[in-house]
Amino acid sequence: MTATDALGHSNSTRTTAVIYLPPVHNINNDGYYYTIQAAINDAYPGDTICVRNGTYYESIYISKPLTLIGENKETTIIDDSHAFGFSLAVVGLYSSSDIVIHQFTIKMNKSNTVIRLHNTNHATISDCIITTDATGSGIFFYESPNNIISQNLITHCDYGISLSDGSSQNNIYENTIQDNRITGIIIQGSAGTTINNRLYHNNFINNTQNAYDECNNIWYNPDLKEGNFWDDYTGMDTDFNGIGDTPYNISGGSNKDYYPLICPWPQIPGDLDHDDDIDEDDYQLFLSAFGHSIGDPEFNPEADYDHDGIVTLVDYQIWLMYYRTSHTDILISGITANYITGDSTSLSAEHDTATKIKLTATIKNNGTIDITTPFQVSFYGYRGPYDPHIRPIHLGTIEIPSLSVGETTEAILLWRLQPEIQTILAIADSSRVVKENNENNNEMSIKLPSYPLWKCLTETQEIYKKLNEQYKVPSAEKIITLAEEAISLDVYANPQEYLEAMKGIAGVEFQVGDELKGQVHDDLLEKYQEMVKQLLDRIVSSSETSWDDAAAVAELQVQICKHMKQMMT
Repeated sequence: MTATDALGHSNSTRTTAVIYLPPVHNINNDGYYYTIQAAINDAYPGDTICVRNGTYYESIYISKPLTLIGENKETTIIDDSHAFGFSLAVVGLYSSSDIVIHQFTIKMNKSNTVIRLHNTNHATISDCIITTDATGSGIFFYESPNNIISQNLITHCDYGISLSDGSSQNNIYENTIQDNRITGIIIQGSAGTTINNRLYHNNFINNTQNAYDECNNIWYNPDLKEGNFWDDYTGMDTDFNGIGDTPYNISGGSNKDYYPLICPWPQIPGDLDHDDDIDEDDYQLFLSAFGHSIGDPEFNPEADYDHDGIVTLVDYQIWLMYYRTSHTDILISGITANYITGDSTSLSAEHDTATKIKLTATIKNNGTIDITTPFQVSFYGYRGPYDPHIRPIHLGTIEIPSLSVGETTEAILLWRLQPEIQTILAIADSSRVVKENNENNNEMSIKLPSYPLWKCLTETQEIYKKLNEQYKVPSAEKIITLAEEAISLDVYANPQEYLEAMKGIAGVEFQVGDELKGQVHDDLLEKYQEMVKQLLDRIVSSSETSWDDAAAVAELQVQICKHMKQMMT
């Protein structure tokens, strides 16, 4: 095209044709259609039809395997208010299988049912909004088994979902069935024909009657042991696991939901901001609702856990328990230390003869959620008693890769002895990478047993081995055995165990003294037996044992060992 202005100048312009394709697309045959029914009629079994946003004033009929997908469930609307033709339902599925309807708003104004399944199996209706301004059912099943209804909002119908004769073994889950005028779900039919339907994780909210079932169906997931949320459930959750303690009775027969949910699916009880965890943000939301009742702008019904119309301290106690039980809880349930020496299997070659201590922290997941994030257990030492105001010496760190609920594991660190260290502190999750409901049980400290206490036993054992070789003293073998047993004791469990071990050794040492008479100088032997007597007196007089008592007795035992060396030379 050429244009000329007032001065006679010409200018050429280019025009571009814009082609608007119809909004319904069969991706298998690449056909485009103005109505959904036209695309269905032209499709082959197994084809997929994609529908762009818009309102489609029609009712549709499907009798072959097809997949029908809307662009957006909020804005892709099938509305029969100006439709002609098929009138039993806005969407009718007849005598077929393997039909998928996903992501639509389906509105009924003049039909009898929003979606009707007649002699249909293995169909899936998911992520749709199903509603009506007229009378009738949202989804009606007739002689239609083995179908899936999931993640839909079904609202403002007479009956949200109706199942009748021959409609068995359907799975109905994760739907919100709300504001329906007569019943949320009704299941009817002659005995044995509408059975074994499984219904779980559905939310029943503000229906005149939530459910009616005169047949034999399963209102929970037997594997998960989780049922449905019922807004009229009045039971308690005393163990705060999100499941009601008593079953919910289904009207019409003897069916029960044995695992009713305390909060709507998929909300976590206590998760007031719906972000899948319970934290400080939820606490602030609870505080905002605290003290307010129905009618107040600040009232939050989700914070009213006892359903009395006002958010009180009772509700706070319930929220707090949900908070505590919805997190992990790393618990140090014990810490031990044992001296070891010359253990070439666990010590480096450089220090394989050096004295080391094996530090063992016992860690348990005491919460209700598996820990899948790796966390560290750190060991620290103090030159005196544990003091949170003094910076400790870092001894080493062990990583725990994961920890299931209730699982116990051990973090083991081999540490080369530093005599000035008197106290050991272990901290689980020292970097605070795991979100816990209780950070106060992550630490445990212990006082190291006196090094001479352990050392004297090893020296006693070694000296009596040599004594037995030199003098063939029968009782020496017994002392060797007693010392070996004492060394194997858990030195942190109870210092009294060590004192009892020394008492046994001291008693046998009297016998050794008698057996040595005539083989060693009598004056040395008398001195030796006097020291043994002192040792026994110290042990007997220690009614309440401490590590200091044990260490003092150990020092006396070391003197006896030194004296025995003199006797042997």
